[in-house]
Amino acid sequence: MNIKLNSNFYFVVIITLMLVIDRSYYFILGMLFAVMHELGHVMTILLKKSRVNKIKFGLINIDMVYDSASFSNINYKDELLIYISGSLVNFMLCLIFIFVYYVNNIYFFKIIAYQNFFIGTVNLLPIESLDGHRILSVILSRKFDINICEKILNIVSVIFLVPVSVLGIIILVKSKYNFSLLIFGVYLFSRIILKKNQV
Repeated sequence: MNIKLNSNFYFVVIITLMLVIDRSYYFILGMLFAVMHELGHVMTILLKKSRVNKIKFGLINIDMVYDSASFSNINYKDELLIYISGSLVNFMLCLIFIFVYYVNNIYFFKIIAYQNFFIGTVNLLPIESLDGHRILSVILSRKFDINICEKILNIVSVIFLVPVSVLGIIILVKSKYNFSLLIFGVYLFSRIILKKNQV
């Protein structure tokens, strides 16, 4: 398996900047739980006798490149399970940390439980580049041809992305420092625009 950094310079700059700014270590934990999310996908793929060729770390996302020959033999339900499995890992971690929080009453565990819930939930949104988009794509491809699927997926992505971006602006204005959701929304918008320009 080949692990490669996408946009190396920007990736290193942003990670370094976040590590310097974030004294609470929540960013590092968020990255760790994002990696565990992806490992949930990898484990499910391996259990279904398929293969992952590459794991690419981007600015805000982690992408997997599958072995298309072995992945094409996976049925509809298994494909959905593969896309859902990352979020399932985060939800299980959320429950574990909530339990630890109630046993020990240490606020830190509550925060990282919320982090996992957030990562798992956001990834299920039907927005371009997220697992929810892939899940919706698999469901729609059973009923519509590829061109209609693409149009529906683009419309749904924008419909869900607008409130995410607005919420990001509200959080930034109220907190005066938390711009992570806004950056996430801008990043996802840019992925849609770049994809449209490539077509």
